[in-house]
Amino acid sequence: MSDYLVNYRRQFGDESGANRLLGVWIRPELEAGLPVSYAEDTDAAPSQSHTVKAVWIERSFSLAGIWTLCWMDGPALRETPDPFEWQNRILDSLVAGPVPEPGSPEVFVPVFAEGDAVETSMTALRARQPHLITEHWYVHDREHGIVGPLKPTEE
Repeated sequence: MSDYLVNYRRQFGDESGANRLLGVWIRPELEAGLPVSYAEDTDAAPSQSHTVKAVWIERSFSLAGIWTLCWMDGPALRETPDPFEWQNRILDSLVAGPVPEPGSPEVFVPVFAEGDAVETSMTALRARQPHLITEHWYVHDREHGIVGPLKPTEE
């Protein structure tokens, strides 16, 4: 996935922050139950059965069921420029429902950019989703790919 992202940026360019990697979500069924975007008629009046999702998958790229890379979008992401808040909102949207049981094969590995407040963010993410957030994280170097997994340093 790391090589794919580096090559994607070289080939298609990259708007500042538009293709920021926020995390790696590991789960048995990669795409089952994920919110997707559908083209909608914006002139149509919303029906009572229609609900607007705050976060959805805009597009995705998958490699033979091994991994899927998803570009997320939605009003909940557009209204804040803070990548940490994007992580929270994406997780809140994707994990709406029962809390995964301890030992569940479903986990989220946060990915940070160089210079992010990693320790503070990891503490807050674990407090919010204790059964989902791993102890390690990755750092995404936009030119060279993903570095990690990294863990807190022993003091």
